[in-house]
Amino acid sequence: MNFGLYWTFESQFKAFPKNPVLLSSSSGTRKEKRGSSRISKIPS
Repeated sequence: MNFGLYWTFESQFKAFPKNPVLLSSSSGTRKEKRGSSRISKIPS
């Protein structure tokens, strides 16, 4: 059961575009703000 829960969590985490945000943050603060806006646009 624990494994199943972990898998679901990983799946949801992977589904969330966190990598692009991190990349944007590394690029610059201006891009970071844009990334935040994009996340808001994406349906949770």
